[in-house]
Amino acid sequence: MEKPIIRPYKDADAKAVQVFADHNIGTGYFTLEETQEMVKMSQKDGISCSFVLQVGNELKGIRLCFPPGQWIEKTGRNKILPHLWKVPEDSVGFFKSLFIADSHRGGGWGPKLSN
Repeated sequence: MEKPIIRPYKDADAKAVQVFADHNIGTGYFTLEETQEMVKMSQKDGISCSFVLQVGNELKGIRLCFPPGQWIEKTGRNKILPHLWKVPEDSVGFFKSLFIADSHRGGGWGPKLSN
């Protein structure tokens, strides 16, 4: 069995993230357009805030986070009320999702993807 690796989420992963979500979260949880947009939203100053857990050619986990200034008006589904916050909008990041495939749960991959 190949050794799992954690690496930044990149453009080439958008389809694999959508397929991972369909199989591990629920069909249609993310559209391909959403996963493509999330790659862009994850980036700031050339650094990705989102990561994938990969084993061979398959994704076994995803952690999606957006840096400050990259997400406020782009989240779409939920109403966000930044006027109620006690901090500036440009200082708040967004932890969107963390999912691990059943086959890799219990191995400490969630915390590893979160560090």
